[in-house]
Amino acid sequence: MTSQQDGFRNEILIILPIPLLEQLAAHPLTAPLYISDIGKFPQAPEHLVERRQGCRQYILIYCHQGTGWFYVNGEKKRKVKAQQYFIIPAQQAHAYGSSTKDSWTISWIHFSGTRAADFFDYLTGGGG
Repeated sequence: MTSQQDGFRNEILIILPIPLLEQLAAHPLTAPLYISDIGKFPQAPEHLVERRQGCRQYILIYCHQGTGWFYVNGEKKRKVKAQQYFIIPAQQAHAYGSSTKDSWTISWIHFSGTRAADFFDYLTGGGG
């Protein structure tokens, strides 16, 4: 089986340029929380991402249809179904991918900021 990170038919992929990210990180209105990358992969068969060193940003992935899986820091692989989301914490080794039998359609964002950890805690039930 082959696998791929991106390059899917009709995909949307927006990565903000580094100078803009530096401005967002420095500005008092946006420094707490900002998006650095955003996209959608429709019908993404063989989609597989593995980051042994993690990612500098948090990653929120929403599954529109199909199924997939993910794991963080080598923990047990978790299944993802349509209408579910998961969040990968920043700086954590992880992997995720589409089911081989029922490929997923996903939207995703990478987010950062001085309050990104608080947002992660809130969305995962770890914070108030």
